[in-house]
Amino acid sequence: MKFVPNVAVATTAQTVGVDAGLAAGTHRFQLVVFNARGQASKPQTFDVVIMPTIVVPVTPIGPVGPPLP
Repeated sequence: MKFVPNVAVATTAQTVGVDAGLAAGTHRFQLVVFNARGQASKPQTFDVVIMPTIVVPVTPIGPVGPPLP
């Protein structure tokens, strides 16, 4: 699911998949749950921290297979 800042997302699903396109940094989410009678829970706020992935080249430390001809 793609999230847009300050735009509510309504769903009946018990879990929500998050789009992998969130930028690195801290993102604050607020959750409000409604019961069968339509009564809302108190808002719960939580932070999700997205860390950048750094990929560095790896140097082999020894032979990894048979020598090439």
